[in-house]
Amino acid sequence: PIAVIGAKDDFYLNTTTNTLYGPKSAATGWGPGVGLVGPQGGDGATGPTGATGTVGPAGPQGLQGFTGVAGPTGPQGPAGGPMPWISATAGTTLLANKGYLANGSSTVAFTLPASPAVGDVIAIAGVGSGWSLVQNAGQWVTRSSLGAAGFQWMAVGPAAYWMSVASSSDGTYLAACQIGGQIHTSTDSGASWTARGSSRSWYSIASSSDGMRLVACAQSSQIYTSTDGGITWTPRESARNWLSVASSSDGVNLAAAVYGGQIYTSTDGGASWTPRETSRNWRSITSSSNGQRLAACVDNGLLYTSPDGGVTWTAYNATASWRSITSSSDGMRLASQPALNGTAKSSFPRMGAALGRSGKAVGIGKPWPPQAMASAWSRRPAWSRRPGGATRSTSQRVVEARLPGRQVAWLEMRMLPSSCFTWVVGASRS
Repeated sequence: PIAVIGAKDDFYLNTTTNTLYGPKSAATGWGPGVGLVGPQGGDGATGPTGATGTVGPAGPQGLQGFTGVAGPTGPQGPAGGPMPWISATAGTTLLANKGYLANGSSTVAFTLPASPAVGDVIAIAGVGSGWSLVQNAGQWVTRSSLGAAGFQWMAVGPAAYWMSVASSSDGTYLAACQIGGQIHTSTDSGASWTARGSSRSWYSIASSSDGMRLVACAQSSQIYTSTDGGITWTPRESARNWLSVASSSDGVNLAAAVYGGQIYTSTDGGASWTPRETSRNWRSITSSSNGQRLAACVDNGLLYTSPDGGVTWTAYNATASWRSITSSSDGMRLASQPALNGTAKSSFPRMGAALGRSGKAVGIGKPWPPQAMASAWSRRPAWSRRPGGATRSTSQRVVEARLPGRQVAWLEMRMLPSSCFTWVVGASRS
């Protein structure tokens, strides 16, 4: 600042240059000033990232572009080669237009394609323990014009006077009983068998759908139940002339028939039993999967059905020497077989189509028409529902045909939309 500005001991700040002068001296005046702004410092550290702001509103949709020009058609591919083959040792879902070689240590289950196209082809050949087909909902398998070609039966288990067999719903767990011998069980679909329990005049056996709960009866003896697949057995009820037992799919609701006595039912797996109906020569009894619909037949008598677990019964049909009766899983479709050289009857359409004669559509409560030509059926179950029926739809039946001197033959029947039936082999066990 100029010398005339300010008095002695004053300070002067030049705001333009940021320089401070003073104190002013009488001798030297203002003297040199001192700069108040230092040199520029370096950049400081970057601060933390701030919070993300809210998303702004969406902008308007742009105009649709023009469709591009179609490209040229590609060259035709080479002709396809032979059908490829795939080896399968376990359950497989089939692919169209391929071949499969079943080569498993046990039966290989092939599931059909869910949505095959018209003209699709699938080839299957078996070199191991065989194979089976599994249908999706709304699908059927027929063997029209195939006859019995390719069917192969295998004898398993010891030779004995077998009276009854039972199976889990998947066919893995089996049980069979005989007169004058032991009960035999299998956990590998019949490949191997183990003798269980004591030797008795075993006459009938039934199984839950998982194969763990079994019920069996012996003539002039008691009913026996097992909850471990036949390893241990518990005697139930009294010694009577038991001829037939039936089980619900869970093995809780049971029914048993006495020749010259009453029908007995249990709702606690066999711990307690209630006598039902009248004393008759009951030969066979069958049950729906829930144990509520029962059906039974009488030797030189009628057929009887119950809709309430055996509390009430209604008689049907003419007197005959009925030997066996079987039921669908819902108990609405029945079939019964009389004694040697008799004629089997059913309460659903065309039951006997594969046995020689077709019948009319009828229902429970109506007369049952004969459905098969007279044949020398054996005295034990020639018609038998495959146990564990809760897992099968009412349009599927498995029939056990036992001819004198022959082994048990399992045939599976499936209903077509036209209400007729075709038959395919399921399995065979002695």
